Amino acid sequence: MSKKTMLSAMITGELQLKNITTNEIHELEFYGKDNKRTDKNFHKIWIKDLSKILRMIGNQKVNVFCYILDNMDFNNKIIGSIRKIAKELELSNETVSQTIKALKVDNKIRQIQEGVYMVNPDLLCKADSFRRQILRGEYHGYKVIEPLTLTDKMIEEDIINLLQLT
Repeated sequence: MSKKTMLSAMITGELQLKNITTNEIHELEFYGKDNKRTDKNFHKIWIKDLSKILRMIGNQKVNVFCYILDNMDFNNKIIGSIRKIAKELELSNETVSQTIKALKVDNKIRQIQEGVYMVNPDLLCKADSFRRQILRGEYHGYKVIEPLTLTDKMIEEDIINLLQLT
């Protein structure tokens, strides 16, 4: 059975993004359809339950990943040094370091500063679609400096396309 996208209102908006690295400001305008009410590619899962299952069947590196998922905040950030995570999980610093390095190489997490990591919002996000788009911009080096002005509800796909500037 195929899932259908519902047709709905058209929206327009403006967004100012600031590249954190270069301090360049990008002003964007967009126009598109609101297809937020679609169930295509959406699955509801409970992270704590998934984490428990993964820990049960996984290895030490899976435990590190589950720790990250269990402990990230609503900004998709986790605060914890390699040493702290290793101590809490009773693992070696090397195992934690290798896991974090592999997740960074595969673009699943990004190091914000020493001991602070951000989970890629394309993988997981504890927020609605509007907040997720802001987190996506931050993950890719942008910061919203002026709020959105919309004539209708924000939609996910249009903002995703706008934030794919990097």
